Amino acid sequence: VAPGSSMRRALAHVRASARTVTGADMSALCGVSAGTRGVAPMAAHSSSRRVMTLALVRSSDGFTASLGAWRRARCVASGVRMMRAQSFMRVPGGLASWNVSKSFSGAVGGSRALTMTAAAAGEGGKKKAPVGTGASKTASSGTKAKPKSKNWGRPKGGKGGGRGNGASGAKSAAGTGKASASANKRKPAAPKPVVVTHGENGREIMTRQKAKTLEGVPDAQNLKSVIHSASIKMLFKQRTTTTMDGPSHNATFITSVRTTVPEGVIAPIPNDAKVLDDGKVEFVNTGRAFGKKESQTLALTDLYSQFLEGGVDPRNPPDVRKIQLEREKDRQQAKKNRAQLILEMLGASRPQMTTSSKGRNFITEVSVFIDGGKKLVATGTAVSKAGSETEAVINSVGTPLAELMGKDRLDELNAIIDSSPANHVAMMSVSPLPDKAIDILVDAMGSPSEHDERMAALDEMQRKFEEKFAERQESKWRATGDGSPSKADQIVKAARVSRAAERVAEQNVTYAEEEAERLQRALNDEKSPQGVMKAIRDALPIKAIREDLISALRTEQVVVVSGGTGSGKSTQCPQYILEDAIASGQGPNTRIIVTQPRRIAAVSVAERVAAERDEPIGNSVGFAVRLHGTSPRGAANIEFVTTGVLLRRLMRDQSLDGISHVMIDEVHERDINTDFLLVLLRELITKRPDLRVVLMSATLDAESFSDYFAGQDSGKKVPLMSVPTKPRHPVEIYHLEDLLDETTPELDVEDESLLNEVKPERKEFPKSLKALAKELLMAQDRALHRELEEAEAEEIAAQQIERLAAAEDEQVEVEVSEDEDDEDDEDDMSDDNEDLAIEIEGAVGRRGMSPRQMRASSRVRALRRAVALRDARTGESSMRTGALTKRKGASSEKEVSEITVQLVAQVAKHVATVETDAGRKGSILCFLPGWDEIKAAMAVLEETSDPELFQKIKVIPLHSTIPQEEQQKVFIPAPDGVVKVIFATNIAESSVTINDVLAVIDSGLVREMSWNAESGMSMMGTVCTSRASATQRTGRAGRVAPGSCYRIYSHGTLHAMAERPTPEIQRTALEATCLQTCSMTTAGVQKFLSKAMDPPAEETVAHAMDRLFKLGAIKTDTTSGGEFLTPMGRLLSILPLDPGTGRMLIMGAVMKCLDPVLTAAACFSSRDPFYVPPGMRDEAREIRQSFCNTSDLLATVRAYDEFQRVVYEEGWDSARRWASDNFVSVVALNTISSVRSQLLHELSRIGLVPDHDLEGYSSSKKTLRFDATVNHNSGNDSLFAAVWAAGLPGNIAARRQIGNFGTLRTRMEEHAGLHPSSVAFHRKPPRDRTPLPRWFLYREMMLSSQVFLRDVTAMRPEQLMLFGGHELAKRNFMGLDASDANASSELLDEAGEPIKPPENRRTMLDDWVVIDSSCADTMDLLTDVRREIDAALAFKVMAPRKPLPEASDAIVDAVSGVFRILDERDAHRERQFRRRDSLHADRADRGGGFRGARRT
Repeated sequence: VAPGSSMRRALAHVRASARTVTGADMSALCGVSAGTRGVAPMAAHSSSRRVMTLALVRSSDGFTASLGAWRRARCVASGVRMMRAQSFMRVPGGLASWNVSKSFSGAVGGSRALTMTAAAAGEGGKKKAPVGTGASKTASSGTKAKPKSKNWGRPKGGKGGGRGNGASGAKSAAGTGKASASANKRKPAAPKPVVVTHGENGREIMTRQKAKTLEGVPDAQNLKSVIHSASIKMLFKQRTTTTMDGPSHNATFITSVRTTVPEGVIAPIPNDAKVLDDGKVEFVNTGRAFGKKESQTLALTDLYSQFLEGGVDPRNPPDVRKIQLEREKDRQQAKKNRAQLILEMLGASRPQMTTSSKGRNFITEVSVFIDGGKKLVATGTAVSKAGSETEAVINSVGTPLAELMGKDRLDELNAIIDSSPANHVAMMSVSPLPDKAIDILVDAMGSPSEHDERMAALDEMQRKFEEKFAERQESKWRATGDGSPSKADQIVKAARVSRAAERVAEQNVTYAEEEAERLQRALNDEKSPQGVMKAIRDALPIKAIREDLISALRTEQVVVVSGGTGSGKSTQCPQYILEDAIASGQGPNTRIIVTQPRRIAAVSVAERVAAERDEPIGNSVGFAVRLHGTSPRGAANIEFVTTGVLLRRLMRDQSLDGISHVMIDEVHERDINTDFLLVLLRELITKRPDLRVVLMSATLDAESFSDYFAGQDSGKKVPLMSVPTKPRHPVEIYHLEDLLDETTPELDVEDESLLNEVKPERKEFPKSLKALAKELLMAQDRALHRELEEAEAEEIAAQQIERLAAAEDEQVEVEVSEDEDDEDDEDDMSDDNEDLAIEIEGAVGRRGMSPRQMRASSRVRALRRAVALRDARTGESSMRTGALTKRKGASSEKEVSEITVQLVAQVAKHVATVETDAGRKGSILCFLPGWDEIKAAMAVLEETSDPELFQKIKVIPLHSTIPQEEQQKVFIPAPDGVVKVIFATNIAESSVTINDVLAVIDSGLVREMSWNAESGMSMMGTVCTSRASATQRTGRAGRVAPGSCYRIYSHGTLHAMAERPTPEIQRTALEATCLQTCSMTTAGVQKFLSKAMDPPAEETVAHAMDRLFKLGAIKTDTTSGGEFLTPMGRLLSILPLDPGTGRMLIMGAVMKCLDPVLTAAACFSSRDPFYVPPGMRDEAREIRQSFCNTSDLLATVRAYDEFQRVVYEEGWDSARRWASDNFVSVVALNTISSVRSQLLHELSRIGLVPDHDLEGYSSSKKTLRFDATVNHNSGNDSLFAAVWAAGLPGNIAARRQIGNFGTLRTRMEEHAGLHPSSVAFHRKPPRDRTPLPRWFLYREMMLSSQVFLRDVTAMRPEQLMLFGGHELAKRNFMGLDASDANASSELLDEAGEPIKPPENRRTMLDDWVVIDSSCADTMDLLTDVRREIDAALAFKVMAPRKPLPEASDAIVDAVSGVFRILDERDAHRERQFRRRDSLHADRADRGGGFRGARRT
């Protein structure tokens, strides 16, 4: 301490400059060698600003730790002349104690003395050694100061804690070690002080050591500025408090910063934050240090770190004021929407607003006519014009409306809105029916008593039908009570055994002779077609596992075969099985079914196998697809079918009687039918031990199928046979890093297929291409980091929930231990996950990992490997980089997609230049996700290519919407010196094979439709493809010559891709699947589908079941808890259609308008016949509108009818020209015609269409007669448009009358819009002010940039009231039922009977459409007619072959007549409107009349 300085000031410097001292520092200060034993001398380091007293204790074990790791004591005092400190510590060599005496002289310039006496107990016993720096007795000015001693480090009042005197201090200074040692023995060690490690909200206190591990935090000088700037933008408030902790000699400052952040800024809210009552979030951040300023800085550092954890970057904070304004705007908009809805429910006219300014505010007065002419006026005031208009509309439904209509009426309207599923309703106003229409319906309906009798008769018929069906099922298919087979089963089994014996004895010799003759022809002449075919078959790689396959099938029920493209598994495995069966004498008992995912594959593979067997289709080889097929012979055959065809057979015959082998090809594609079939087969093989199942996969993930069929039995193994194949020609694979010349480090990966690549040669790429590649690579790296963080957070949260749930089920308590003592450990996400996984495994115990856990863990592992690979290349930490870039997001998905498209086009141009310069010809196949990207890439290629190069390339798009004639261009070989650049979607992965591909450019993206059960809509999104698809795309090159593959994604992105595509069962609607499940089991659909390899989400299954309930297809079994099929459901399960489309067909047959409904159903099952040529979207839409401008479906039906008329009257050539002029695909129309014939055949087979209504020779080409009874009302467009609503019960949309133009409401969406491709779409109101349709029926709701409705049809209220929705009922919203109101009435009429008060019940369609009419007779009559239509439908379902009762038939004809009358009424109204509008237009042109007066 500088002479003359006060002691208080000196000690303040000591506290402010305290730091942790390492062993190296002490060794340097003490100057002691490593071999010295005993107690090291004390070293004093002094300067003008600080003083530090250090001591190092040595024992027989050498250095033990640095002073900072020991419990150390600091000598601090104020106004004292002598200090004394004593402390004990445990060291390996024994107990060491030391005392320090420090004397100061009070005179300026006086000398200082420090003396230390220490004793150490080692292995050899106690040792005493005086240690000092010089004489202990030093005086100033000849005067000896009286020393004062004070005991430090002991609690007040403790043993030996009293003050000493000068003698004791002097004695201690003189070096009496014995006295000190004895004193230390008598005095116990001081208790360990409690160190606070966590703050108020449970967050760990920030220390200097922890702060050093943080990256990206500003320094102390800039930190306060950053937090202050963030507080201005984020509008948070802070309160800082500082306290001291610990004894006075070792006190630390603890600063707590309490920050209150407005609601909604932090999302998600961290666990160590507190949510206040007003929704605000409170952070309490604490810092600990020996200095007050440093503790405050550490607290702010912790706040900065917590902001980053919450997704907020304090350097670029969100503008909370702007966010609050937007939220307030949203709240006001919600109030405005509700007010507009209430006005719509009252039949309000369009509001008229008058705005004026007063000072700084705007005042708007709104006036509107409601409830048949009552004027409602309200005002609103705000600082903006739009705000005042909003306030006026909101205020109009408050006090003014309550005074005008009454508070009860307003409460009723609010109750109706609140009871709806999405807090919005639609008001449907039904005009009174014309008198002529009422007369027709009344005559057909008869009296009310007759109507009631028909309803009662229908109920009785349904009861008897269910009883007979149950008896028939019990007697025919179920076993007897004693467990023996039923009589029918016994007869069938005996007949089967008899037939099998006869076949084996008589036919096997014939089959063996055929096989021997075929083999002999091939051996006699190797150059003959048979010989060449045999040589090709023998050269296939699958030949190597022939004997193993045959041997395995003799003992195993399930075998998995894995082989790449071209290995021959699809064509050879069925033949191997058949040939072996015939050779072993089991040919007549062998029937093999091979499934293919696509019809074209089933037909082509069947033709190939028949050619190899040197026989025509129909002998031992056949096929069956949806529209047609050729059956093979009765036994010893192979039949190729689509997966859907086999499912239909399973529904009719759940045991697959007579089938010996089922082979599922391309099982890795995992379409919904394949997954459903796997569940059925796994159940079936337990009941049929003789059935053999062969699964054939083209990818390396075949182990999953083997494990699936092995089931829970760990000892059971399903044979897996792999056919390793090599590419026919080498393919060089370039990734995104290779375009930038990045080196490839060595990295261990789980999937070895990712390493089986031909190492590409170094190539030089243009600078512009490299710039795009670098930008895209950075975006992909950031996306990987964000996805990993999200996946880890989701996994930890989900595992915690599952762990607690499992512990609760097992009634055990699970605790999460936290290590609070180790301050040196860094936050390691991987270690946390590993520890958490161990804890979960211990808590869950025997439960094991759920499928969700396994999928999540696998996903996290894949992402970690991907990030590790990228970090190995870039040398950066993924977690830290991800944390810093989490909020930035870099490029949006749209920007990344644009960069990808540009880079694909640039790489295509570069490859085309290289290939044309080399004089090669062929194709460059570019994979893009969708049609928009294809058009963009074509535009980029055309804009950036020089004219000379553009003449050498031929750009061809390949998309499913392109006509078949255009698609065939990709197969035409390119001329010499020309390269084809084909921009295609994933259709070119397997469905289309192009042989002359020189290079493949893979964007790594695919457009995929996913189903959201919560919103009930499909969403088309662009996602990363799978590794299996990436391998498949690479295989498109190298088929005929060496090739190359340019993957526009990094190695890390490849590792992060899913192993295979997401199973379709997890991303599609499940109505048809659930219906098929109900027909096969009564145990419950959810339980059955949970047995799938990748079970669908419970929400998706629940949504599908809800729709089936609304269609009337299923009911719940109260005894078993499962579901069972109704008569409607059993009929729908037979039809090869979506259940909704099937119900629409049945309703069309009942209403005698089957022909247009049949065409509509065929259109639903086929692709859209209208196509859009590039750059002619508006022209194509105008042509489509020329057929119909209110219905997309009606436009398609009319186009089909017109094409058939032209073919019939003018011939095929004229029809083709007509189709070309109208942008209609002839191939699509032919497909619709074929589907129509197939559906007609199914309806005829069921009995819905009688034979006398059909004409034609072939069952597949039969058509309806012109005078068919089921087609009597087919010319009534309004009728069959209404019938379409029967198949889409919940797909109703209403145009909003007040608000933004073009906005529609659905049951769950308040803001939806018509798709721009729809014929009914309008960007703005028509110029002629023609009223637009208010009600629509839509087929599909999808989410892209917004919620769009596709395939819409305009509807009348009468059409929806008779056929729309699933339930038409009356509901009471006033709190009392009609019976309660009647009972409470005290008024009596003249006869003494209580007067019935007016009924308060509202007629509701479903639970969100409120129906109102000024004519009560119209409402009652239409309600009864709807019941009659439902009764006719129920009768036809139970008795398809019987004609409708006369009364029902008359009602059907009456409904058709009513729609014709309504058509005439609407046409008359439209003519009157146009006449009135033209008259007003003439007056406006002359400047007179009302409009002219307003304009002047």
